[in-house]
Amino acid sequence: MNPESETLPPADAASNSSKLYQIIYTSTARRELAAEELLSLLRGSRIRNAVAGITGLLLYHDGRLMQILEGTEKNVRKLFEKIEGDQRHRGLFIVWEGAISTRQFTDHSMALHDPTELESHYPGLSHHLLEKCEHGRQNLSTPADHFIRVFRIVAGIDHVRRS
Repeated sequence: MNPESETLPPADAASNSSKLYQIIYTSTARRELAAEELLSLLRGSRIRNAVAGITGLLLYHDGRLMQILEGTEKNVRKLFEKIEGDQRHRGLFIVWEGAISTRQFTDHSMALHDPTELESHYPGLSHHLLEKCEHGRQNLSTPADHFIRVFRIVAGIDHVRRS
């Protein structure tokens, strides 16, 4: 599939009539995932999640996975049940779940600490979340903002500032 030609249904297609829900979780891969495995995971999840009206973010670093899923509560819970049964990871832990007023993600993206092996032009692959920035993410207003900030600290991108 040519990544530039990928077209997905709008994120709100499956959620116009229902309230939005979000689950944030962490897990550990049973083994390190190769670059091509990560791209395959991103390709498949973007297509399936778009059809179900699911958006979010998957972060991967040194075998650790952190994910944010958002959509209708029914669809998010159904996808999470499937994820719980996935044998590629273990130690699933829900960090936060609950109703949200608006989506924080327009599509389903993946960010990696060292994504140099992957096709940087592939839709949904984000390098920006993990690049060092001078200002940092100071306005942490949502659980997802906090989640991304913690991942950046764990990955060694940001450092905790002590007063």
